[in-house]
Amino acid sequence: MNVHRYKSHAVKALYQARIHRFWWGVSQLLVLLATALTLSSCDLLRSDDENPPLVSRVIVANGGNFSDQNGSITSFDPSSRIVDQLPAMSGFLQGIAGHEGKLYALLNTFSVGRIDVLDTESFGITAQINNVVAPRSIVFASESAYVTNFVFGSSGHVAVISLESGSVIRTIEVGSNPEGMIISGTMLYVANSGAGNTISIIDMGTNDVDTRSVACDAPRDLFGGDGNDIIVACTGKTVYNDDFSEIIEQTNGSVLFFGASLDVFKGRIDLDVQLGSTNGTGIGTYIDSTGELYLVDGTTNTIFRVDTITQRITREVQLDSASGLTGISGIAYDDQDERLYVGRFPISSAGPFPDFTTSGTVEIYDRNFEVSDSFLAGISISQILLLEEK
Repeated sequence: MNVHRYKSHAVKALYQARIHRFWWGVSQLLVLLATALTLSSCDLLRSDDENPPLVSRVIVANGGNFSDQNGSITSFDPSSRIVDQLPAMSGFLQGIAGHEGKLYALLNTFSVGRIDVLDTESFGITAQINNVVAPRSIVFASESAYVTNFVFGSSGHVAVISLESGSVIRTIEVGSNPEGMIISGTMLYVANSGAGNTISIIDMGTNDVDTRSVACDAPRDLFGGDGNDIIVACTGKTVYNDDFSEIIEQTNGSVLFFGASLDVFKGRIDLDVQLGSTNGTGIGTYIDSTGELYLVDGTTNTIFRVDTITQRITREVQLDSASGLTGISGIAYDDQDERLYVGRFPISSAGPFPDFTTSGTVEIYDRNFEVSDSFLAGISISQILLLEEK
């Protein structure tokens, strides 16, 4: 709100000072009212900070070509536009997360898997957490980290890792193909993306597990939490015949809205496509300060902007492939500069398909989805992480 300053038109000097003091008081009242309205608006938008920190670096987790085990990290400085491509890490880099000044890189290998703990300045390895079965996603709570483990042909697990010792202290069985997680209160919610529609709920105090069914197919990622509403993003499912030559059943993606637990259902959005990134990593990003959710369909090069407060899609954009790029994998939003970072793949020379062996590109879009910049990253981008100014 703009507060207008008024000037007295009285001609008598006797009244000028009194009128000045009067309008000064009114202006201060208007300022207070404007501040109150601003804070109320921020509360409605679920914002904890009127001025979000500036992004100092963009960290790109490049999965690499799985058979080559050549995942890597790319660092981009938005101010200087300097790009640093780091050496291969001997594994498929599924994703990366920041916690208390450290980076945690989730690496799937031909054998078991591991988590490399990296310094955020030098990117040097400060510790390794070994014997982690196919790590998919990680969240942090107090002195522990929780990691979903993808296990073919059986139920998945969540590995509980002591951050002090850097070792797996227990595993908790959940549903099929566990992926995204969030923490709400003392509960850990786990999306089971395999054949079914379940969410596993782990009591982090007792390690007891409850299972809830939700009205969508293949829950993939969870957003919100921390006492706020829980949002479930489902990819939809595709069922083939025995020799995979024919699709016999297919459903599209959807977004479900719940209260601070799964006990209160608040609404849903049904999509006309399946959700999913090009290389099978995370399908979206949630911006707490705006209440917006960005979801991707890598098959059709589509991004959905969802207003989670009004529960509606506010923008649906199909990205251009004319530049020689296709697919979508890795997405992040800078709410201070209103920039959307999107990971894309080069088009293969063998046809209109993503090339999983050549360096990808991160495109930077403004709020209107116009490309404002781009930079070259590594092979098969998995995830984009924004590091904020300290």
